[in-house]
This record gives sequence, structure tokens and C-alpha cells, in this order.
Amino acid sequence: MALVDVNSYLVHWDLDGHFGNIQLNLSNNTAIAIGGQSPEEMMMLVDILRNERPIRFDTDARRISTAPEPIGEGE
Repeated sequence: MALVDVNSYLVHWDLDGHFGNIQLNLSNNTAIAIGGQSPEEMMMLVDILRNERPIRFDTDARRISTAPEPIGEGE
């Protein structure tokens, strides 16, 4: 498992094709494209990217993850 911090992201939604793409810009100076999300999946991913810190990307398993948070933590 190679966890890399996500520094920034770019969201694209194709209005005609009705699909989304996200580009993750990683701390190791690479970019990962995640494509073909449904509207529901796109909203969930953008919500995580917008509201959680830190965000990490597992380059082997292709997973987005957050850091552990205590139960009941208010933001």
C-alpha cells in the first residue's frame, strides 16, 4: 500500500454525456484520473474532497481515504 497525500483536485462534469471525472493532484507530483462516476458517486467523492483533511490516495488499491477521526467530533 502506497498512501500519498492529495494536494488538490479538479472536477469535470460532462453535461451532454452525464458522467464525471476527477483529477487528484498528489504530493509526489503525479496526477490520478478517476472517471465515469454516476451523479451520486460524484457527489459523495466531491463531498469527501471538499470537507475532509487530510485526504490520501492509495496508489496500489486505488482508494481515497481520510485520517482516523474520533466518534462525535464536530467540525
